[in-house]
Amino acid sequence: MFRKRFCRFLALETLVIAALATTASAQTADTWTSVRTKNLSIIGNTSTHNILATAARLEQFRTTFSRLYPTLRLDNGRPTQIVIFKDAAAYFDFLPKRPDGSADVGVAGYFQAGEDTNYITFAISPNQFDPLSTAVHEYVHSVLDSNFDKSSLPPWLNEGMAEVFSTMTE
Repeated sequence: MFRKRFCRFLALETLVIAALATTASAQTADTWTSVRTKNLSIIGNTSTHNILATAARLEQFRTTFSRLYPTLRLDNGRPTQIVIFKDAAAYFDFLPKRPDGSADVGVAGYFQAGEDTNYITFAISPNQFDPLSTAVHEYVHSVLDSNFDKSSLPPWLNEGMAEVFSTMTE
């Protein structure tokens, strides 16, 4: 379990470094944009509109969630880096791996707690009714991770809570 998490952590670290290097290079096909809010850092190769919309949606969610559940921590004291990919093809190389080593193409996004930084990654999907629901879903995983020991929270409850909150809108 630790090895799998560590490998994903290294892949995300590599992704962030590659994204920053890509931003610095003038000869790239993708443009990477980053936004920093009071609570989050977001980087992506999607449109600036999608990045700003994600930032606004998650900050709004944090505010609402903190009012509904004032005793819950909204983070674990570590910064959260959100990486947004423009589409499933751009996200493919960074998908979690199945036990056989193949990419888990059924994953729309994921949350990974780290020792120094937490990561949320996902691809924007125009096929979704709400393209930002995955961002909220993964953010709920981060909140649950900050408040509960994984072994005390059954996977069905963790996924169920994330799914319920991801369907809520203004």
